[in-house]
Amino acid sequence: MSEIKWSGNRELQEKLKQLQAKSNKAAAGAITGLAFDVRQEVRNDLPKWLRLTRQFLPNSVIYERADETNLTARVGFDKRADFAMLLEEGGQRKPTNSRVIAVPTEDVRRTNAGGISKANRPSALLQRKNVFSGVPEAKPTDPAGIWRAVKKTGLKLLYVYKDSTRYSRKFLHFRDTAQEVIQKNHAKRFEEAIRRTIK
Repeated sequence: MSEIKWSGNRELQEKLKQLQAKSNKAAAGAITGLAFDVRQEVRNDLPKWLRLTRQFLPNSVIYERADETNLTARVGFDKRADFAMLLEEGGQRKPTNSRVIAVPTEDVRRTNAGGISKANRPSALLQRKNVFSGVPEAKPTDPAGIWRAVKKTGLKLLYVYKDSTRYSRKFLHFRDTAQEVIQKNHAKRFEEAIRRTIK
């Protein structure tokens, strides 16, 4: 029995390596392009899914690029909006950068659109002389939170501190939108990436 054995050809091997590198580069470009498309679509659609009072949530949608060594791109919300996926799925939110979550009460002043302005968020309120954090000395059984001293009515609880808070589903369409965009733009993105690579 005779053997057919290929000992290799350096030039051919080098060409194959170059072809593989170009293939990976094209794929990374296409996948990154799709991630960008998904981010843009989600940013545009968020105001249709939720009643938004500012651009914080749309601006928090980010994507991570794919590269030639890792052909995976990611789309999601940055850590400032770590609660956002809970709006899609529902569930418990736990604090990330602190031990508790400050949950607003009805006594926090809202804007006409129903949001909370920067001036009425915890960090800004705690700069005021008549606002403090903790439990009132005169009412040790009251909950811990952010309190404001009001001359006529006494103390008002603006934010209550909780170990976690539950989010109900708001029927976002993040994953559905991602799938739709990928299906729609897949061929176009890969064609563009291949065309740029072979130039």
